Amino acid sequence: MSNKDQPPPVRDDGLQLAEDRAFQNRLWTIQRSAWIGFIVLLLIALAGFTGGGGYFSNQKVEIGDATVVLPRISRREATDEMRLIVSDAPTVDVLLSSDFARYYTIKQIYPQPDHSEATDTGLRLRFALAGKGSKEIAIDLIASRIGLTSFEISIGTATRTVRTMVLP
Repeated sequence: MSNKDQPPPVRDDGLQLAEDRAFQNRLWTIQRSAWIGFIVLLLIALAGFTGGGGYFSNQKVEIGDATVVLPRISRREATDEMRLIVSDAPTVDVLLSSDFARYYTIKQIYPQPDHSEATDTGLRLRFALAGKGSKEIAIDLIASRIGLTSFEISIGTATRTVRTMVLP
């Protein structure tokens, strides 16, 4: 009679189980690795690398005398906000390059621009701002395509290339 045909021995705790200790150790190692992977994924999401919030979800770009705060990571068909903070200026000209229109749709602009036109170089917006101090222009965006985006934003005569990532 071989060892396979004999019943397993009775353990000290009274259970009669056949244990494959090497298999159990491999299984536990895989389970611990999976838990560590899930914790890393959770920390990545909480930091903002999956869009929607967190410390790393937005980027701040200086363009001339203005500051642009826009999403570093967007979600397709989700609304995000791009804010333009401009210093004391009576009028502000903003040009969003034609590459911007390939990836984003503008849902709303507050305050409304005094003048807007679509040109071969992109969307040109002109704002008349009253009062002293810095002003904020909010543009609600909806990402329409998935992928790594790169477009130019011009405020006055200063231009800067901006990169964002659009996730599903």
